[in-house]
Amino acid sequence: MRASEIRLLRIKDVNLATDEISVRVPKTKDSDVMPISAEMGEELRRWLTHYTDQAGPLDLDWFLVPGQALTEWERGEHGQIVRPTSRQLVPSAQVRKPHEIVKQALKRLGWADVSREGVHTLRRSGARALYDELAASDGHSNALETVSAMLHHSVMATTQIYLGLTESRRKRDRLIAGKPMFPSLADHSITPFIPRHNQSHG
Repeated sequence: MRASEIRLLRIKDVNLATDEISVRVPKTKDSDVMPISAEMGEELRRWLTHYTDQAGPLDLDWFLVPGQALTEWERGEHGQIVRPTSRQLVPSAQVRKPHEIVKQALKRLGWADVSREGVHTLRRSGARALYDELAASDGHSNALETVSAMLHHSVMATTQIYLGLTESRRKRDRLIAGKPMFPSLADHSITPFIPRHNQSHG
């Protein structure tokens, strides 16, 4: 999902009994009931358990990814605030900067430079991984169609660009890689190039 879609999610949008999540798409003013994969279902259950531990019995109208308030700070030797040490969930508030959550997670995973990373990093890399997985079993067209629907792209050409591939390039690679570029000339000698100014006119 895009960050704008994540910020709108509420607890009532998640239905773990049917493995579905209701999503509003501000970019296209559309809505969608999307599938929840087994991995995401497991993570959602863990998150909702943690959410309950932190905030008490869940209200269906609370934001699924809530805002946070800083409650404690580490102070330096002169009393200045060095960094926050404790945060509290604010279920009625939208998360303000979801990309910052992603940056912090990537730092913990060992990424050296996260300055240009965010929710988009997860969206794009997840989409490409899904495409590669599906293309291996279902072929390019079916994989592209599924990933395009997951990304809420209105045209598949957008998805091709987003994934860093186009059918024309894929076709080019299949036709030329390791093969003669001009197979009809394979048994013929190459005609030498003669610059135009050396050609006779007559």
